[in-house]
Amino acid sequence: MSDSPQSFVRCLKEFERAASGASGDAEPDEWTEIAESLKLAIMAIDPSALHEDPGFWHSLLIDCGER
Repeated sequence: MSDSPQSFVRCLKEFERAASGASGDAEPDEWTEIAESLKLAIMAIDPSALHEDPGFWHSLLIDCGER
């Protein structure tokens, strides 16, 4: 999941930042861009967070990108 609770919290804050930038009627391409940006941010914070597939972050990124 994450390397530490602190890393997980930082990833959650990054998710909140990324998701708050999109409107409720955002186009699918916009959500795909948000998901890709979030993936890069998570990898920069804690690369181990994406080691589990499927895992929490993988599932969230898929859900975000497929909106």
